[in-house]
Amino acid sequence: MENICGLIVEYNPLHNGHIYHINKAKELIEPAITIAVMSGNFTQRGEPAIVDKFIRTKYALHHGIDLVVELPFLFATQSADYFSRGALYLLNQLQCNHLVFGSETKDFHQSLPIVKEIVKHKDIFDQHVNKIMASGTTNYPNACNQALKILGFMNISSPNDLLGYSYMKEIISNQYEITPHSILRTHPYHDISLQKNITSASGIRHSLLQGINMAMYTPMYNELQADLYYLENYFDLLKYRLLTVSKEHLATIHLINEGIENKMIAEIINASTMEEFINTMTCKRYTRVRIQRTILYILLDITKDAIKDISLPSYIRVLGMSQSGKKYLHTIKNTTSIPIITRFAQIQDPLLAIEYKATCLYHSILKDPKRNNKIKEEFQQPVIIVKK
Repeated sequence: MENICGLIVEYNPLHNGHIYHINKAKELIEPAITIAVMSGNFTQRGEPAIVDKFIRTKYALHHGIDLVVELPFLFATQSADYFSRGALYLLNQLQCNHLVFGSETKDFHQSLPIVKEIVKHKDIFDQHVNKIMASGTTNYPNACNQALKILGFMNISSPNDLLGYSYMKEIISNQYEITPHSILRTHPYHDISLQKNITSASGIRHSLLQGINMAMYTPMYNELQADLYYLENYFDLLKYRLLTVSKEHLATIHLINEGIENKMIAEIINASTMEEFINTMTCKRYTRVRIQRTILYILLDITKDAIKDISLPSYIRVLGMSQSGKKYLHTIKNTTSIPIITRFAQIQDPLLAIEYKATCLYHSILKDPKRNNKIKEEFQQPVIIVKK
């Protein structure tokens, strides 16, 4: 069986560290095809990608990826478990047999036997997590860590290691025939300091706001000179939404619980920026990332009832491919249990309807006619094909 390598990415933006990851993955696996499952226009941190998915796809293809498919909004903007569930399901559908991910811990994938034990004790683990969360003194990631300590397992503190743990847990739980491999990250995930050649995506986004030239850190630099998308740009939309929607309806929105809608309505009145509002909402119970994700669901008016029956991706949306990726897709297209699509018009699907709304929201900060043109481009965009 030939090696098919899977990567789970955001490329927000694609930078030298990502190119290192792609090259090391290929060196390690020697794959026939490399597939990336990529977040669309919004990311796991609850933020808009600073440039749109098709620009990021183009650069991914030019730097070694053969096939880029979109992780639907509903999975791309949730916690590690849901994010991993959607991404691994798509990679399994695409017949990947290797997954390579970055971690802050050397050889993190070697903890696979420990993860198997955790999965075996899942009910006990969940009981501890629920008990810790019920105390109201911490957030979900910390509750998971405390539960792991109680059960005598490892401590996971970094976002990438938490994702890696979720990836391995998903592989084991679903008996996917995918072998996980970890590559030590060259730069800490949240570190915004600038190093010699490689810095984090967070560092690049932060530096761009300061007007710092980032050409040495990312091949996408020319694409990062105008029309960048930041969550701050959506503040007026959020303020209008929170001041006009009823508390009763707000309580029905996904991720809204425990009466947090009351505090949101109270705090938005005095807030003058998105940053100020997020800071007032962040606490031990609700992380900044959780608040940012919640903001997206408020802006898109996605209710708990609307998504309660959606547990897995129901289609594979191709964003781009090389000639090799196109050939590979042709060989497997009749073996996937969900449809493979390139355009919105091909199917009608609740997940795709959410993607439509997310696209409109994403480009809403642009001025006409640029906004309308961008939305039309996405709905009519042919899949990107790169010859190599």
